[in-house]
Amino acid sequence: MHSNVINSYGEARFFSARIIPFVVSAILLFLLLQIVQSAGLSESQIGAEEEQFGNNDVPSGFGEEDLYVLEVNVILREEIEPYLQPINAQLVEIFWDMKDIETQEMREFTLTVNTDTNGKAVFDLFPGQYTLRIDYNGITKNETIVIIPNTENNIDWVISKYAIGEYNLEFRDKNGGIIYPEETIRMIYSGAPQLIDPSSIRLSSESGDINLVLDVKEVINRAEISIMELSPENSFVVGSFSPENPPKALIFSIDVDKRDR
Repeated sequence: MHSNVINSYGEARFFSARIIPFVVSAILLFLLLQIVQSAGLSESQIGAEEEQFGNNDVPSGFGEEDLYVLEVNVILREEIEPYLQPINAQLVEIFWDMKDIETQEMREFTLTVNTDTNGKAVFDLFPGQYTLRIDYNGITKNETIVIIPNTENNIDWVISKYAIGEYNLEFRDKNGGIIYPEETIRMIYSGAPQLIDPSSIRLSSESGDINLVLDVKEVINRAEISIMELSPENSFVVGSFSPENPPKALIFSIDVDKRDR
């Protein structure tokens, strides 16, 4: 009988040595699951977060393999040689709207690049819709672009500058000799250039007391006569203009050529 007791005791110790590690492992696994659930990281919640992120109409993706190249070439076209020349050190801005992960609110994000000596600015972007903006000495234009997967986009941003020899200005003065941005000015000139969609006109004098940028609101081309309705970006005094101090007129237009390759 004493031998049977010893054998039973030995078998109990043997099974205890094998069962205890499994029991301890089960307890640790249970505690770990409790910690994960208390932290709000259940599988259903994780899946919901991933689905919510993937449904946003904003640029998305992870890793450099999801980025695609946008190449912007900024070129100045003039009437004098060299007729075409790249614009270096020009700031090129990209805007897009995206939901902030921390606040869950839509925000506008910005990415900027300066052009190199060849007038080229290169961006690495996720697929999606963006707004491209270039401000060249006050001449600004926004352009909507779409980055498509597996595509390298190439944009030529050509700023054309023309000089107007002779012109007439008609001021619609309602404020005692001051023109405000809400008011309009009519410019009439003959000869080239007759543009369909000019961007703006700049008036500047050699003495430096006149430096105005006028936005083009309406254009009427009749035969060789061009009539433009303009609006100043900043207020100015009509008395600044005189036959003794005629401002030089430059007209700017921006042509954007978007290509996929």
